[in-house]
Amino acid sequence: MYSVIITIIVILLLVWDVGYYLRAYLVVFFGRLFQRRFKINETTVLYGICTTRDVDIFFTHMNNARYLRVLDFSRIHFYDRTGLYEKLAAVKGAALMGASTIRYRRPLDIFSLYKIETKMLCWDEKTIFLEHKFITLKDNFVRAIVLSRTHIVGLDLPTAMADVPEAHNMKTFPEEVVQWQQCLETASARLRKKD
Repeated sequence: MYSVIITIIVILLLVWDVGYYLRAYLVVFFGRLFQRRFKINETTVLYGICTTRDVDIFFTHMNNARYLRVLDFSRIHFYDRTGLYEKLAAVKGAALMGASTIRYRRPLDIFSLYKIETKMLCWDEKTIFLEHKFITLKDNFVRAIVLSRTHIVGLDLPTAMADVPEAHNMKTFPEEVVQWQQCLETASARLRKKD
């Protein structure tokens, strides 16, 4: 009996990223258990630690790819705590990552405790723009900052936001988002010409 269970666990670990899904569910579970609901214009905070699974080949600081992976949990936390997830789930909609850009300021050293502050910057008819800050707890320094653009599919975003009073003040795009959007559009136009 034990050998069957161990075999199943080993197979799951080999073919499925069990840790990713487990962490995603735990983020939602503990958020619902211990945190209040947030308004759409408030900043959510998710805590983490840079472990040996996160570091680069020199075992000194977080690997660049891990920042983006950890942001999945931060977005899941944000959508759940602000109620956006419920709106999407009610209509079987989805939030699909469209683009992200990251600026690394200083390394996030191994075993460093950090938090990710996530806030919505603005939104339009189909897209939500979020800002994420990786901040070390020991010195409160912003180690990296990320802009992300998430496409909302299967949900009429203006209708969903109509009953969210704070959302109406978030229609103005900050200058950095405007410039980033222009950069993305230029890159998309260049790719369309090649296709």
